[in-house]
Parts: sequence; C-alpha cells; structure tokens
Amino acid sequence: RIHLQVSDSTARASRALVELLRFPVHVSGGDWAHVDWRGARATLQPRVTLTELRALFGRSKIVLNVMPALRFSTHHRVIEGMLHGAAAASDANSWLDTAATRSRYIAFDWSDGSVADAVAAALADDATLGALAERGRAFAIAHHDPGAQFEHMLKTVDGFLARAGEMRG
Repeated sequence: RIHLQVSDSTARASRALVELLRFPVHVSGGDWAHVDWRGARATLQPRVTLTELRALFGRSKIVLNVMPALRFSTHHRVIEGMLHGAAAASDANSWLDTAATRSRYIAFDWSDGSVADAVAAALADDATLGALAERGRAFAIAHHDPGAQFEHMLKTVDGFLARAGEMRG
C-alpha cells in the first residue's frame, strides 16, 4: 500500500497524483474533483484523524510527501511515516539530503515522471524497500522520536550530574 496524504490539491500534489493513478495508492484528504479517476488503481478516501493516519502509515509500504514549500526541513508526514515503518518518499531538499541522506528515503525531483519513476523503482524490490524503510525508521527514532529524545536528555543530565559530583569529590 502506498499512502498519499495531502491537505489540499496544489498543482504539484495534483501532478504527483496523476503520475501515481496507475499504482494501488490510497489517497486521503484534499479536493481531487479535478482529477480524472477513470481506470485508476488509486483509491480516494476521506480525510482521517491523526490517530487513524498514524495507523494507516503503519500499514503502508510508502508514505509520500508532496509538500514542496519546505526546502530546509520536512513535513511531519516524512518523519511519521518513517517512525511507523513505512518508506518515506519526498521531493529532495537540502535538509533531507543532509540529515536523512538518500539511503533513508525515496527522493524525487519535479521533472516529468519523476514521482512515478521513484515509486516504481522502490516497489520493484520488496527487500530493498524494506531495508530502506528500516534505515529511515532508525533515523527517525534516533533523531525525532519523543521517547528517544527524552532518554537522550536524561543521559545528558546524568552525565552532567556525574561530572559535577566528581568535581566536588
């Protein structure tokens, strides 16, 4: 299952969807009345709550982000998808390429067919896709999981207290 979740039907999101209509894509949210769905393998579902969305991410092979407005960070879809074990696909940007690296997400640009080509290549080999998803999940857990961040903070405080005790003793 591929999940495309967007909050509106921007031109780029529409373009990505049109490229992906031939895939078994689950599309939730947005106004897609302008898209010709005849013959599509993709299915349109109503908008879902964040809790339902997270569960859907956990059942998905790929979570697709098509929010090009973020050039120096990423949308929560990418991180949430990774945290829930899906491979994240997103338009490439400097933050993702530096922080996550292309070994942890499926990158595409906005050239003609690039979204469909990236998704088709990712779906061609389940083992490779699974390994990419696991690398993405490890990255997201290490850098974005609230529980991991809290544990890191506790270790930092414990280290500080230990050094402070050594200085006094």
